[in-house]
Amino acid sequence: MFFFSCIAFASAQSALNASKSTLTNADTSYLTAPRLGAPYTVLSIQLNVTKISGTVAGTAVVQGSIDGINYTSISSDTLNLVNGNNIKLWALGNAQYPYHRVVVITNGTQSSSVNGLVWYNR
Repeated sequence: MFFFSCIAFASAQSALNASKSTLTNADTSYLTAPRLGAPYTVLSIQLNVTKISGTVAGTAVVQGSIDGINYTSISSDTLNLVNGNNIKLWALGNAQYPYHRVVVITNGTQSSSVNGLVWYNR
């Protein structure tokens, strides 16, 4: 007697919703992912910061939330923005929170654009 087990793997990709797509000088943008619903559990986030002008500097950190209002950092892996274009991938593994976002804080005399993607897998 043979038994076959079939496990369906599904993935989804979505753009992060940026509160601001262009950052100027000392500025902040919140790039929020759509609410993570069951059965998706594995999560990766990609951030793209593109230099427009000036000297790009600042930081970016990934945050999580249970209620979608109060967020806290969920990774010690912070991106330190360097002058030029910056790309960061956070492989967060099994998602512990239904809400995720990336906070980008720039400083100095600069202009940059931000966007990102989130990838879910089950």
